[in-house]
Amino acid sequence: MSNEAFLWWRIVSQLVDLYKTTSTSSTSTSISSSLSAAAASSTQSSLGFSFGTSALPSSSSSSSSSSSVSNINNVPVTAVANLLACLDGHFDSLTLHHHQSQAYSLMFLLHSFVTHLEPSLIYKQPLLKQQPTSQVQTQGQTQDAASAEDVSSPLSKSFYDSDDEDDDSLSNVSLSNGMKGLELRVIQERRRLTSSSSSSSSSSSSSSSSSSSSSHFIANKSNVDNVLSMLCKPVTVASLFNAVLPPLQSSSSLSATVPSSIDSHQSKSILLLCSTYGLLLTHGAHRSVPLLQVLARKVDHFIPRLWHYFLSHHTQNVKTHSPSTSFTPPPSSSFSFQTSASSTSSSSSALLGAKDSPPSLIGCAKEVMASLLLLVSTCSRLLLSLDDEDFFTNHKMLDLSGQTEMSLMLRSHLMEMLWEFPCFDQSGDLVRLELLYTSARLFNQLYDRHARREFLMGLSREHWHWPQLISRELLGGGGGIVGRGNGVTGGGAVGGEGGGEGEMINFGSRRASLVLTCVPQVIPFFQRVRLFQTLIDRDKNSLGLVDSHFFTSSGVNDVTINRDTIYEDALATLDRLGPHLKGRIRVTYESEHGYQEAGIDGGGLFRDFMDKLTERCFDPASTFFKETSDHLIYPDPTSSLVPGCLKHFEFMGRVLGKAVYDQILLRPQFAAPFLNKLLDRNNVIDDLYTIDPELYKHLLSLKQLTKTEGVNLEDLSLFFTVGTGGKGDRKGEVELIKNGNDIPVTNSNYLEYIYRVAHFKLNSETSRQSKAFLRGFHDLIPVDWIKMFDAQELQMVIGGEQRGIDIENMKKFTSYGGGYHESQPIMQWFWDIMADFTPNEQSDFLKFVTSSSRQPLLGFEFMNPPFCIQKVPLDDAGQKLPSAGTCMSLLKLPEYRDKETMRLKILYAISSNAGFELS
Repeated sequence: MSNEAFLWWRIVSQLVDLYKTTSTSSTSTSISSSLSAAAASSTQSSLGFSFGTSALPSSSSSSSSSSSVSNINNVPVTAVANLLACLDGHFDSLTLHHHQSQAYSLMFLLHSFVTHLEPSLIYKQPLLKQQPTSQVQTQGQTQDAASAEDVSSPLSKSFYDSDDEDDDSLSNVSLSNGMKGLELRVIQERRRLTSSSSSSSSSSSSSSSSSSSSSHFIANKSNVDNVLSMLCKPVTVASLFNAVLPPLQSSSSLSATVPSSIDSHQSKSILLLCSTYGLLLTHGAHRSVPLLQVLARKVDHFIPRLWHYFLSHHTQNVKTHSPSTSFTPPPSSSFSFQTSASSTSSSSSALLGAKDSPPSLIGCAKEVMASLLLLVSTCSRLLLSLDDEDFFTNHKMLDLSGQTEMSLMLRSHLMEMLWEFPCFDQSGDLVRLELLYTSARLFNQLYDRHARREFLMGLSREHWHWPQLISRELLGGGGGIVGRGNGVTGGGAVGGEGGGEGEMINFGSRRASLVLTCVPQVIPFFQRVRLFQTLIDRDKNSLGLVDSHFFTSSGVNDVTINRDTIYEDALATLDRLGPHLKGRIRVTYESEHGYQEAGIDGGGLFRDFMDKLTERCFDPASTFFKETSDHLIYPDPTSSLVPGCLKHFEFMGRVLGKAVYDQILLRPQFAAPFLNKLLDRNNVIDDLYTIDPELYKHLLSLKQLTKTEGVNLEDLSLFFTVGTGGKGDRKGEVELIKNGNDIPVTNSNYLEYIYRVAHFKLNSETSRQSKAFLRGFHDLIPVDWIKMFDAQELQMVIGGEQRGIDIENMKKFTSYGGGYHESQPIMQWFWDIMADFTPNEQSDFLKFVTSSSRQPLLGFEFMNPPFCIQKVPLDDAGQKLPSAGTCMSLLKLPEYRDKETMRLKILYAISSNAGFELS
């Protein structure tokens, strides 16, 4: 053993002895003697550094005033600070993995220090101070890719703060649903514990400085700041984790397994170290970004090493039914390790589950949960900086096997924390609450990655589902899924006829609300669609819209529309209704000469009107929307130059909300980034590919260039600016950061540039238009209702499935009248003809009959009114065309004499574009 290592172990042992002395003696003499001995040992070494005896308490200090360090509770903080100062700069030379017993002593010491700190002392203490971006770049300091990624970037905010709101102003806001609701709950609980600990600390100090009930670690903030600063230095964090975590079998493969034969002391050291830094995360989320950045970028293969440790060690224990891991202080100390009350009676090794035992957090010690929090938080943070190629191809986090195992663990833990044993409203367990939030966040990130690849990477939609029993309970009576006036925030009150605000139709319980708005993918999609339609139906019932009929005048808004000016007429007559657009709208079409078209609106004309209106609203040839190469629609950034553009976007939001509210499926297909804004989600860099694949490829090419030897990005003459994407006089540039025109893109800051460009294009450039659109949309559809879907699913709710009509399903739920019957040969002709039609011809037929070209999302069983074929007489010449009653989904089909004549007549009727003259 080297002189440095020998001295280090001696200091650790003496400090552990110090804890023993502290816990059994009330005198400061023994403490002073122990520290003096440690200092003497350090000064005799050849290291050239010492504890610094001037900072240590001496024998004479024990009789000084109460303001001196004679307070027994101040000594351990000073001791730990001196220990870290002693080790500072020498962590790289420590071989912890060869000295597990001593490593355990150190981990125990650090963990005890952090565990017993008052939250108020570390909540606001900055650990890693970062310079402003302009300083970092203009001073020419060298940064690596890891640090460049996070300095002042849009992603370098608080790890828990995913939006641009000031959470200080939200401290008294009632909890909402969704991930924002969980985030606010974490913030409130952290502040509660901080203020509570601050009050109790002040009370304790004023009552008696020598009270035996005081914490061993009460200390002034400057001492704590020094200790935490040293504890969270990148070199300290990297050295400790690299030394304690077992290495991968093969450094070239992130999927390599970690040997399962882990020494007991090593296992406890890993959990103690992870728990120490996990606890630091819980006391001030503003600290998490630099800490997680170091773990993800500076510790070699941190995620796979820690994950495989959990996977091999804990799963092995479950299979062998070994007792739970017990944490005890080193043999030389009697200082007690505090765990949760249930940790001794229930196995904490069920963390990842086993073949015949699902994962469980029940009874887990806080140390285990804090360690898992650290792992999950680091994974979630890393995913913010990985593109899909890094994630799926290069396996920068975990390979597909690891993603599968981790998603299964998260799925089970979320079921436990959200449904079986809800913890979101419990007080006093901040670690579990933050683990709930971070697990849900990571679970959603993993799901979104695979959803973008259309679940073609091996994990299907079914992989993310909870057991069917839970789904039935949640959507049935057990979860109380739909309620009224229960105090749960539902995203806004519903407006109806008569003005004012009505009661909110909400999910019936807090836990059901959080499941369906935080991790909705655990419930099969079509079950959520049925729930969504149930919510709408109950809302209509509460507003008296169910029994109202189109042919009655009561509560119906009559509008006269010219087909050539359909948007202008709709804006003039419907925009003033606001939330009352939920009511009945009865349409009368008139020509440019003032003549009314034939047909009385019993619902069919209105559906046709909505179909035509939405095609006009979302026409990419218009001023307000653009179209991607895949014909997906999103707001045109230059639309902000149109006078009154926000009023138009708000109205178009209501139009889309009305279509969704009345379950009218539309033709326009929206781009995922725009749908994410409807869902109140921020977009990530890989969403940029949808709207601008060339820019996306260009940005990612910068990553590859930095890996080429001798390439200097400054030669590209790129600066922190981005084009607005307009044409001609509308084209311009925007600075991504202050003085961006003068800050070049370099090999050090290119990652920040990439994410700032993506953030601007996806979240900022059209933010005003998107917010206006959302205001209108949410007038009819509360935000919580659509949070049950991801972007792809929401598009299906808006426009149905992009496939041909399911003829067999349509046939199964068709009724017959006027003498027709399913078994007749003429009906067999009809269904053969329908099956032979092209998808476009099938859509045209459905629009002819129902005024909507899309089949019902849940199938024809849910078509209202159901499709019906009615027999009508054939004229003598046999040339009569089929006609339709769209308000009744009725096909009036003459009794043709042969199959070919029927086919030709149907094709002519559906392609004639004759409006409703044939009705």
